[in-house]
Amino acid sequence: MAISNCDQFGNECEKVSLGKKFKIININQTMKTNVIADDGVGDGNNKYQEKTQLIEIDKLIINSNSSSDENGLQEVPTKKSTRIGVWHQVLMTGAILLLACAAGMPIGYSTVILPQLVNHPSDALSMDYEMASWVASIHSLATPIGSLVSVPIMDTYGRKNTLLLSIMPLLCGWGIIALSHTHVLILVGRVACGIAVGLMAAPAQILLAEISQANLRGLLVGIPFVSYSCGILMVYGLGSLLNWRMVAWCGVMMPIFSFIAIALAPESPNWLARKGYYEKAKKALTWLRDSEEKAHIELKQTIEHIENEKMNRSHKSQSSVWSVIRQPSVLKPIILINAFNILQILSGTYLIVFYAVDIITEICNFGDDATMQISTMQSAVLTALIRLLLTMVYCYLLLKWKRRNLYLASCLLSAIASTTLSIFLYLKGDTAKSFNDLVIIGTLMLLYISFNTCSMLMPGIMVGELLPLRVRHWSGIIFTAFNLMLFTVTKMFPWLKIVMKTQGLFLMFGCSSLCAFLLFFWMLPETKNKTLNDIEDYYQGQNWIWQKRARKMSQSDQS
Repeated sequence: MAISNCDQFGNECEKVSLGKKFKIININQTMKTNVIADDGVGDGNNKYQEKTQLIEIDKLIINSNSSSDENGLQEVPTKKSTRIGVWHQVLMTGAILLLACAAGMPIGYSTVILPQLVNHPSDALSMDYEMASWVASIHSLATPIGSLVSVPIMDTYGRKNTLLLSIMPLLCGWGIIALSHTHVLILVGRVACGIAVGLMAAPAQILLAEISQANLRGLLVGIPFVSYSCGILMVYGLGSLLNWRMVAWCGVMMPIFSFIAIALAPESPNWLARKGYYEKAKKALTWLRDSEEKAHIELKQTIEHIENEKMNRSHKSQSSVWSVIRQPSVLKPIILINAFNILQILSGTYLIVFYAVDIITEICNFGDDATMQISTMQSAVLTALIRLLLTMVYCYLLLKWKRRNLYLASCLLSAIASTTLSIFLYLKGDTAKSFNDLVIIGTLMLLYISFNTCSMLMPGIMVGELLPLRVRHWSGIIFTAFNLMLFTVTKMFPWLKIVMKTQGLFLMFGCSSLCAFLLFFWMLPETKNKTLNDIEDYYQGQNWIWQKRARKMSQSDQS
């Protein structure tokens, strides 16, 4: 006797017979699809471009022992991507990792250029603290421009083409900085690099989420942050050895390599399917899964999900942006992602990157001793190395641990470490630090950076997993809001350091990390081994609190 459980697509079921799991797929079925080539948001004039195609669902026979039941359904054993398919996904991820590494270098560049130019009268480009704050923060001010521009570009021209486009301003930015002879040109170069990072942020995360199979998605979506950390470490290391101009010239090399690698990669199958390019989508999926059968099934699911989405909207009035945002599957993840983005910035994740030397000098009370200045830069390199290693560890843990448990542990331990450091600095005051004091401070600092590093992975993973397909290209707007907030806090850092002092800053970091812990505890769903469609269906429910999720979701979580 066989037990059959049909899923929401109707045509595809799982049957358990004699202890074996099979996929049951309609054969010789012809499905007519009406694909509306837009992003799911009406423009008020009912301007839809429709395409009609016939998708032939071919008869899939895996072995001669397959049998048909009384309903004429063919039993086909389920099959994951082959090892070659997994290798193809890793190769494509590697191409994006090169670009992510190139994007990490301008993020950490302010730590290189500022110690070499701030209050150095012997240098023609010597600058004061006000100009230094602009050099550090203007990158974050420019990034939203790229994020906003990426929204229509990646929806119209695809995720891959947007990534290729983002490399152009990155090359120009590094070249301008290397050749600059005024502060204005340095700022212009930083703006160009910021625009490039904004352009690539959303499409990189979305592309990785859309090419990855469910059991690998956490690793592949999170691993670009290893490359971000690697880029930061590279620029720190180069800055400890070379002049800031030579470091800028070195920054030109990585974008060139990444352009070649990404140009050889396929486009997102989900984007191709939404735009009606079914043959190209199937070809891309077949390469990524190394299985025509698996690609056929996955493409069919994607098309049916898109069609269900279109059908649901056809029964409603013309959609506006606001009506789409109010849908539970859109509103809930947007609120969660943006709330965490604010808390992540206030927890100091990027302030430590931008002002590593300043913060280390302040808490260790080095003063203007030149020999200690070298030690400070080496300490900054050490923090970048720790960040890189821990990012790799967290990416591995994403394969083994549930997302919620990892995020909650990271936020809570980060809060404890930074709050403890704040209390210790408050008790010591402005007095010179002994060797034992420096050991304690260094240990707490490294613990804080170690635990807080996990938060660098979270926004990208949440954007790739939680946002539904029809609004996934809106993630550029989320990155825009994030970078505007980051610019504000980064620009205010010198003032905050004077008003709150370093111990006050670390207390703010601790409180923000604790708030992030509470936010995730109440609202973040578990997404490990869930398909993107499963996650979207969860958000369609009425509950906002994860603890009140449907029993069905809870049971599938435990399996």
